[in-house]
Amino acid sequence: MIHLALFAFVLGVCSHPLEDHGSSSPGGIPVKLSVKRIVARADNLTSNVVDAGSAKWEAQRVLNKYALASQFLQGIGLNPNAHPETGYPIFNDTAAWLNYTSSHGPTRNVTRLLSTDAVDDSTLTPGIPGLTTMPMTDYNAAGYDMLYYGPLQFGTPGQALTVDVDTGSADLWVPSNCGTCTLPQYKTKSSSTYKSTGHKFTANYGIGQAGGKIVHDVVSMKTLRVQNQAFGAVNYESDNFYEYPNSGLMGLAFGVISTIGQPTFFENILKSQQLEFALFGIHLTRNQVDGSEVCFGCIDFTKTADRVAWFPLKSKTYWTIAMDGIASDADHFHSAELIAAIDTGTSMVYLPDDVTTNFYAMIPDSRSAEMEYGAGYYVFPCSAKLSISLSFSGQKFEIRTDDFNMGPILNNGEECLGGIVSLGDGFPSNLAIIGDIFLKSWYSVYDYTGARVGLAPSVNNT
Repeated sequence: MIHLALFAFVLGVCSHPLEDHGSSSPGGIPVKLSVKRIVARADNLTSNVVDAGSAKWEAQRVLNKYALASQFLQGIGLNPNAHPETGYPIFNDTAAWLNYTSSHGPTRNVTRLLSTDAVDDSTLTPGIPGLTTMPMTDYNAAGYDMLYYGPLQFGTPGQALTVDVDTGSADLWVPSNCGTCTLPQYKTKSSSTYKSTGHKFTANYGIGQAGGKIVHDVVSMKTLRVQNQAFGAVNYESDNFYEYPNSGLMGLAFGVISTIGQPTFFENILKSQQLEFALFGIHLTRNQVDGSEVCFGCIDFTKTADRVAWFPLKSKTYWTIAMDGIASDADHFHSAELIAAIDTGTSMVYLPDDVTTNFYAMIPDSRSAEMEYGAGYYVFPCSAKLSISLSFSGQKFEIRTDDFNMGPILNNGEECLGGIVSLGDGFPSNLAIIGDIFLKSWYSVYDYTGARVGLAPSVNNT
């Protein structure tokens, strides 16, 4: 269950697109609110009740993040697509899986995959096209997985900073020369390869402001290196903005929706032909600090319990696939025709109003929690026996009940807040956002060349 003081952080772990007054590109530089004031004394608090103010703030955060989703999904306002996947082969996952299981067995510790042959890390020569895994830290408090972040190097010599890994946005940003920020920052004067674009921005997000500039510099992760990566350098935050355990954010959606109109870090890696395959796989742990990862150019079969099920993209903007329904248990299923954005930078699952209403109608004694938490939220009996699943192209994928349950709304523990929320007004009527309460159960693969998303059972559940 989520602690009162921690819930605000859980609901704010991903990027917040903000209006960019300094450029003509769509969207805005994502900025985060921090947990310093929220969790600093969490160990001294005893209430498990979900905080209403934080829930209402989360709804506004998601609204801002996907404010331009309607036009993006229609192909309006997009940046040019540089097609960095050109020249990459299609990944043959079936042959790879069969070879892996027949040749090495399920217990072999393999974390890289080249073509149809799994190899040990030691056989990869640094500096040649290959595969690289970014380890991620699962920030966990009060037993809840709050965000996943990993290391990047900025500048020359490299400055180590950590970034939230977000497949639901397409910008890279870190704090820089920020007097109000306390976590590690990117220091422009310490980098011999820093370049300023001269483009400034002022970001407005509801209760606060942030500003900075768009810069270029070397960005690297192990053997992967981009010489002239564009990213946002946040140098001012109002008192309303504070840092998370991670310094910044790395967006891994398609650069066509980038605020600054430039390719993402992953796209630049593809452009310079540094990977064997134009895909990446993501594993998110549950209640485990270490073990999460992004596998660039590969699928880590040690993190999966079965073969990958593939789903074609509906739009190369967000990582979107077709969703056709949701079930509360084996006997209750609601059909829907949705476009689902697979988003590692969002905590919960968001569905259109009618789908959310019909879903909770299948759970006896559930009700709207609009009076307590705002429009879109629902509560259900904490003791309910559920078997929740999402359906993609006729295949059902489970959401664990303990991931869905966001915590009690009163100390008596009779009613709990559900982790499936209505999108409300301002969103496309067919948009779903699939966040971490789902992805902790499923190893996800993002195939740029194949224009598809893959899902395989996570070892979390074995």
